[in-house]
Amino acid sequence: MLKQVGPTGREERAETAIRKREKWMLAKPPAILEIVTVEKMAERVLEDWAKAKGAGTSQQDFWKDFCAKYEGARKDDVEFVVRVIEDMITETTGSNGNKHPETKSWS
Repeated sequence: MLKQVGPTGREERAETAIRKREKWMLAKPPAILEIVTVEKMAERVLEDWAKAKGAGTSQQDFWKDFCAKYEGARKDDVEFVVRVIEDMITETTGSNGNKHPETKSWS
């Protein structure tokens, strides 16, 4: 699910994610914080985005509201979830970047 290209910023943080009892955890010494089941959260956020887009909400306004909803979360927790969502969106595109016919446009 997570693409690890090399030990730089994003990928380095992705390497700290470990799978434990069907939950993704972000390992951050000295504590390990449970995010949620990331796939479920990503699906939920994508559903919220589809509803917001249908209501005429811009992508920028949607992400602003999304980040405000998680205001108490550590910044890297939210960024981790957003990266997973971006990876899920990327997985729905073909190798040439075109969306599969059954996939809604997310941009």
